[in-house]
Formats: sequence, structure tokens, C-alpha cells
Amino acid sequence: MNNHQVRFRPVGAMSVIALVSLLALSACAGDDEDSAGVDPASIDRTAAPPGADEQGEAATADTVAGAASDDGAVSTGGGASTLDPTAGRLLVVDVTVALEVPDVGAALPEVIEIAGRHDGLVYGSDVTLDRDAAGDDRSRGTVTIKLPPAAVEPAIADLDALGDLVGRYQSSDDVTDRVTDVETRIVSAQQSVDRVQQMLAAATDLGEVVMLEGELTARQLVLEELLAAQRNLRNGTELATLTVDLSTASPAEEPEATDVAVEADDDRSIGDAFATGGRAFVTAATAVLMFLGYVAPFLAVALVVAVVARALIRRRPARRSVPLPSPTTPPPAPVAPAVDDREAEPVS
Repeated sequence: MNNHQVRFRPVGAMSVIALVSLLALSACAGDDEDSAGVDPASIDRTAAPPGADEQGEAATADTVAGAASDDGAVSTGGGASTLDPTAGRLLVVDVTVALEVPDVGAALPEVIEIAGRHDGLVYGSDVTLDRDAAGDDRSRGTVTIKLPPAAVEPAIADLDALGDLVGRYQSSDDVTDRVTDVETRIVSAQQSVDRVQQMLAAATDLGEVVMLEGELTARQLVLEELLAAQRNLRNGTELATLTVDLSTASPAEEPEATDVAVEADDDRSIGDAFATGGRAFVTAATAVLMFLGYVAPFLAVALVVAVVARALIRRRPARRSVPLPSPTTPPPAPVAPAVDDREAEPVS
């Protein structure tokens, strides 16, 4: 029995050693697999010095901003980007400014010169040179300029140097959708014209040729209208409209005479009051006399007419009045004599 136990103990020890070795190998294999499955970014963060994360994020943001700027965004640096809402849009810009200048006639050539300086053209002008009764300049004018949209602000800055910019109005009309719609319709109209031309080339019957020529003319007319609309829209987006309203500065208003009179009334004396009353009386009497002088001719004519009318009325014979017959009154009815009762009684 002792030999049996001695013989089996080495076998148990070897089994334990083998089991431990297998577990160790499994653990090593698991560590290798975990190491192989770690995110490279986490390894970089672990091995990188302090502050490397911020630098990496900034570099990534700069890369994204650069890519966005290639797609039409405006990069501002430092990893920030701002989208331009008007990028790729077709806008019709219309700006009107009101400018007060010392002399409208002298400012007009300078406005035209500013338009040419900024690649603009004067499309129209309406200027009126005038002075009021006091001799003050009341001239006004309007100048319409077509120029590139990017040159509008520099041109307004130069116009401001001519006088005082007292007003400004700006409007923008987005015609991108209209331009796209017109272009699509142009393609369809052109294809329609091409088809009719092909049919016309293959036609042999005279009636069919006449019908196709009329249809071709109508479709070409539609195509020309669409092309004209496209040109107008393109011209409106390529050139902005700048309208300049010129006027002279208004003269300083003088104090009203009533204000001066009120200030003078504060220092009046009794003698001034009598003098003012006398002047008022003379003014009223003069007004009455002038009124009588105005109406005297009319009164004289009216008096002559009244005298003549009265004389004519007196010379007319008076009409005789015929007395009306008086109504006849019937004679009074006879009255029966009174009978005395005593006489009427018989004598017994």
C-alpha cells in the first residue's frame, strides 16, 4: 500500500503543474488579444505628453474647416467656420441714397465721375435747377447708376464725400429659383424646336409642311421670350442699381415775426399802448373808407334804378274799385198781434 501511494504522488504533482501551465498560457493569450484589440487612439493618448489632446483636436478642426471652405464656406481661422447664406444665390440689388449737396449742378458731373471710377454706367438722370422767390437754391436731381454689386459700398462712400448722406434704402430680390426655372424651360423649348425641325425636314406633304412651319414659328417665339427673360435676370444679378437723389441743403429757418412781436410786447409802456390803439383806429377807419369807395359805384347805380322805378309806379293810373253788391236780406216775417187772455174769455 505504501508503494502504491509513493508511485502515484508524482503523477498528481505533474498534473497540477500542467494545469497551472495551461492557465498561464491562456492568460498570456488573453492579454495578447486584449492588447491587439485596444483602440490606437487610446494608445496615442496614453503615450502622448500633456496637452497633445488639445493640439490634436485643433488640428482636426482645422482640417474640417479647410474641407468646408472648399465646399463654399468662409473659414475664419482657429477651427471656426461661418456659412455664407448668399453663397451661390442670384440677387438683384437695388440701393437708393439721398444726398444733400451745396450745388446740384456742380455735383452732377462728380456723381457721373464716381460712377465711371467704379465700373458703373449712368442709365438715366433727371435734374431740375430752380431758385425760389428768396433766391435760395431749390434744385433737385436723380441719377440712376448700374454697377457691379461689390462696388456699391465704395461708390456710396465716395458720394458721401460730396455732401451729407441723409437717407438710404436697400432691397435685394433673390431670383435664383426664377433663373433655374427659366433655364429649365429654355432646355425644353429648345428640344421642342429641334423636334419640329426634324419633322419639318422629313415632311413631304405641302399641308404638313405649312402646319409644321407655323408650329415651328410659335415655338421659336416662345424660346426667344425665354432667352430674353434669362438675359434680363442675368443682367439684374450682374449689375446692381444705385439711385442717387440730389438736393440742396435747406436754409436755416428764421424766427417767426410773431415771436419777435411777443418779445417786444413785454417792454411796452402806456404811451406805446395809446399809440398802438391810435394806429389801430386809423387802420380801421381807412378800411371802412376803402370799403365805401369800393361799393359807392354800385350804390349809385342802385339808387338811380330805385328812383326810376318809383317814378314809373307813381305815373301808372290807379285802378277803380267796383263795389261789390251787398247781399239782399229777406224782409222780416210778420209778427202776430198779441191776444189778451181776458178778452178771449167768453162772458158768462
